Amino acid sequence: MILGVPYTAKADNLKLLSLDNRLKEIERELLYKI
Repeated sequence: MILGVPYTAKADNLKLLSLDNRLKEIERELLYKI
């Protein structure tokens, strides 16, 4: 169980990073449209 924790934490961090990147891309698209 202890060994599994770092892997799940890394996976969650990757998910957050991908979401952050998507939000930044959406913000850029909106800025260009304005």
